[in-house]
Amino acid sequence: MIEFRNVSAGYPGGENILRDISFSVKAGENIGIVGANGAGKSTLLKTALGLLNFEGTVLIGGAEVNKKNLPVIRKTAGYLLQDSDNQMFMPTVLDDMVFAPVNYGKSRPEAEKAAKETLESLGAGYLIDKYNHKLSGGEKKLAAIATVMTAEPEILLLDEPSASLDPKNRRKIINILNSINKTKLIASHDLDFILDTCEKVMILNNGELVCQGKAGEILQDAELLDRNGLELPLRYYGR
Repeated sequence: MIEFRNVSAGYPGGENILRDISFSVKAGENIGIVGANGAGKSTLLKTALGLLNFEGTVLIGGAEVNKKNLPVIRKTAGYLLQDSDNQMFMPTVLDDMVFAPVNYGKSRPEAEKAAKETLESLGAGYLIDKYNHKLSGGEKKLAAIATVMTAEPEILLLDEPSASLDPKNRRKIINILNSINKTKLIASHDLDFILDTCEKVMILNNGELVCQGKAGEILQDAELLDRNGLELPLRYYGR
């Protein structure tokens, strides 16, 4: 579903942040991307969506990421931004949720039906007519996830989905993500969150892919994590 072949990428006018990255993600896999600040986690997700210029080859759902295929790529992969304020830009939750489906060809009534069904499935039907500026941080994150899901992507690219959440909403987001049967690539500083949502993990350091493997094994390796600017998840302290 996702493949990077010798990919290097960066922002206009600057040096490459990602350096010769190669990996693949099978359908249905949930992969965590971890690394210290500046390691390249957000850059990797943006590269997968074709938001940055890059060298090498990126495939999303079998389609090569290039200018010609961008409409297909962005319909195949849904992107949750790190800051929900940057994602929820319409007046109400419903307005945001129908924006992409209508642009992809659904009628407004069809899009509204899909939006309501998605929110109900996430236990958040009460948000449908709420104004975005009146939502709490947890509600806005939940609404942002629902907005991505309403477009019916095959792949979810999630940037720091647990950021700024209190423990109750954090657990709610974990349960929701685990209930969604989609291919997921999740970038996060929250290693306990990654353990709760991902079976595999990749460590980035200074734009390079250091290692990848089972989350439960890699995230217990204190020496490996320390070399890459990370600390053990809280559940492993004292063991």
